[in-house]
Amino acid sequence: MTEHTLRAALKFDPLATAEDLTGTSSHNPDSPAAGLGLLLALANNHQREKLLLERDDTCFASMLDGYLRIIESNGYVRVLEDKFQANDFQGGEVEETFFIYAHPDGLLLKFDTHMVTRVNSASVYYNWKPATDDWYKFTSSGCMARGCDVWTGDHDAREALLFKMDELRANGEFVRPWAERPHLWLLHYMEPKVEGYDYRVITEARIARLPDWVRKFIGSAE
Repeated sequence: MTEHTLRAALKFDPLATAEDLTGTSSHNPDSPAAGLGLLLALANNHQREKLLLERDDTCFASMLDGYLRIIESNGYVRVLEDKFQANDFQGGEVEETFFIYAHPDGLLLKFDTHMVTRVNSASVYYNWKPATDDWYKFTSSGCMARGCDVWTGDHDAREALLFKMDELRANGEFVRPWAERPHLWLLHYMEPKVEGYDYRVITEARIARLPDWVRKFIGSAE
């Protein structure tokens, strides 16, 4: 497997490709592009999962125990764990978990569980100084910090976490302590359902519970 193959699979757009091949719009469910796009998406998903499993990287099919094994064997340290109650499919409740992990490079990883054994959503936050003119190819959400050439952002960490972070390392360097905080959302999926919730208050309360070495690289909200 080459990095080029995985990079192409992760960036592949099945609907756009189907539209180019058929000359029709995928927005019409009866068009050739819609059917072809679905087939291309299924094939691409299979290829991505195969390539990531060969690399021992995270993928959408990762169970919680496998996800934890992968991140912990690659330097991520568990720094916070909160249990919370969520609804199950039978109308009852199940105990889920919200995790925060940190990496010595200055990475902050948060994720929660779904039905106990699966990873629900996951994001990794960082500051990164690019060392290449096409640096934008390796970023996701975020923006440049004020007054310096440091990208302050995040990536979806459910799929290809290690590959995405390796791409950043190969094309720049992580900055620690952070020059500026990215937009941090340290909430699990049940908290926004509480009327009157304040994500800033919840996020800051969780940051206050993190170890000193993590809070030092995060810095203040200002």
